[in-house]
Amino acid sequence: MMTKDPRKSVLKWLSAALIPLFLGCSASGPNIGVAGGNPLTPPGPPAEVPTALRIPKDFGLNLEKVQGAAASASAALTLKYAVPPDGEFSDDVIDSTDFVQFFIDALKGLMDPYNQLVIPVGTNIHTFQGVSVVQGSGEANFVQIKIDFAPFDFDDDGTKETCSGHTAALPICMRIYADGVKQFAAVFTDFPTETNPGAGRLMGLNITNSVFLFPKDSFLGINYDLHDPASGKSVEYLVRENPEHPSGEELEFHISFDQIGEESVALKTINFNLAGEFGAQQGVFRWKEDEEFWSGRIHTTAPDESGLTDLDNQCVNLNSGDGLARTQCLDAGVDVGEIPFVSLPDETTLFLPEDFPATPPF
Repeated sequence: MMTKDPRKSVLKWLSAALIPLFLGCSASGPNIGVAGGNPLTPPGPPAEVPTALRIPKDFGLNLEKVQGAAASASAALTLKYAVPPDGEFSDDVIDSTDFVQFFIDALKGLMDPYNQLVIPVGTNIHTFQGVSVVQGSGEANFVQIKIDFAPFDFDDDGTKETCSGHTAALPICMRIYADGVKQFAAVFTDFPTETNPGAGRLMGLNITNSVFLFPKDSFLGINYDLHDPASGKSVEYLVRENPEHPSGEELEFHISFDQIGEESVALKTINFNLAGEFGAQQGVFRWKEDEEFWSGRIHTTAPDESGLTDLDNQCVNLNSGDGLARTQCLDAGVDVGEIPFVSLPDETTLFLPEDFPATPPF
């Protein structure tokens, strides 16, 4: 079990490290921008094609524990507040979602400059440019963003993605530049809109000046599928230091979140692997929205003075925060004993594609 002292919890340290990032990068309103082609007279798209695209900043994770199958939406609490604070394993349950929620909030700030742009849809929209506002150190900074929708080799496997080359048909490729510098490569397999992030893969560089968690020029990857929230969701985040721009912040991690089933009865799993100067820690947690059982496993490699300890397939009653026999989580279908930890990112899983010119082609 993890220590009760919050100063000695790696997960709580990670949560605290995120706070300066998302407080230091705030949003502005949407930006219409300028499309390459004539955005005023694009061909009329099919009804299921949206009128505009929005690069996501909120990837739709919902860390809730519904209070009973018949509970109304207003009765649902985040898992952090659903479990009593004084149970034997309450801290472990709270930590398991705390740091993920902080990461989600931080990511909103990091992705906001891209999300501000309202990208028109049309078969003749091959490029796009606009200006986003980033609030930092008490003053607004303006960032010019350019997007090229031409197909490219996202995976560095020698084959270009089968993208449409425009914004009216899937898949949609994007190579995104900020102030003339390449930042993100993306392939969307479902339309990202203001109301639904859709599905896609993104790899890029952090453009903020934060020295916490996302060091400037560190690699960031996001793989997600939220196109049908009613049946399931999956999101994974990866961060590793850019060896060409070492920051001194020795931190890399991989976080994944999976949801199976509709929200009121969803089976939810968090899986993470992080390593840094403090050591390393892996964890996997699972719970079901209409059940009172939570299962967790944590493995820690850290100095003895850290006070951190492991959690061995612990079953917990969410109504009390106290431990239960593992068989109860096995019977409830939430036991994590057979789930392997996700792996840390490396140069083969997180990078900027070679097929990404250093400067915008337009």
